[in-house]
Amino acid sequence: MLDKLSKSLDYAENLSAAIGGLLLVGGMLSVVLEVLSSYFFNYSLLWVHEVSEYILLYIPFLGAAWLLRTNGHIKVDILEQFLSKRIQNIMDVFIALVGMLVSGILVWYGFINTLDNYTRSINSLTVLEIPQVYVVMIIPIGSVLLLMEFMRKLYQSILAAKVPSSHRMDRSFEG
Repeated sequence: MLDKLSKSLDYAENLSAAIGGLLLVGGMLSVVLEVLSSYFFNYSLLWVHEVSEYILLYIPFLGAAWLLRTNGHIKVDILEQFLSKRIQNIMDVFIALVGMLVSGILVWYGFINTLDNYTRSINSLTVLEIPQVYVVMIIPIGSVLLLMEFMRKLYQSILAAKVPSSHRMDRSFEG
């Protein structure tokens, strides 16, 4: 059961990160198109600035859980070389708990904000007049994936603490 849940989470994170990557490429191409259009044709694409802002909100929330799973976040590990494995495991548990707390707060307030934007039918005050529910809904969606990944990290940290150090696998191969 846990293996199936883990594979489903992997799939959701991979899909989310892939969508984030596509948005990054699409945003980059739209900015290039805007620059070329302004320079050669003296015509500005008014929607590019607004869409780029929304893409910059989507990318971190789409990629955060995948990045956490692959240990791609920036990490200050200078202290780890001086700490015992037991203390490192305790730190890993603590970090996972704090990550779960922060992710849970993001899920909660993101959901409340999304619901508020939906019920009040708030649109952007810009050219496109995009319903803001579509803009902010990525916050609870991405944060749920991040919360679940921190839960998996907590589970892995607890398991690692129970296994004697001579039987542990290299942490970079966990997943």
